[in-house]
Amino acid sequence: MSAHTPGPWHVSKDQPIVFDADHFVVADCVLSGGPIRHAGSSYAERYANARLVAAAPDLLEALQWMVANWQDLQAGMNRAEDAIRKATGDA
Repeated sequence: MSAHTPGPWHVSKDQPIVFDADHFVVADCVLSGGPIRHAGSSYAERYANARLVAAAPDLLEALQWMVANWQDLQAGMNRAEDAIRKATGDA
């Protein structure tokens, strides 16, 4: 079993910050003026980064399911497509 914070994760509507189901911060993609530099120069890019991070548990679960159930590829493809939509903001 993985030691990561369990999903689902979601992105705040107000800031590019990723929260877990209990509303604890998983990742902060806000550009800081302090000594810590964050990837993503634009606000849209930071939100895209946050969406990708938030989709990580879904992507992992979809891949694990596909590996375990490779015989039923179409169902696995549907799960993978759902995770991709979440990661790209098309959900």
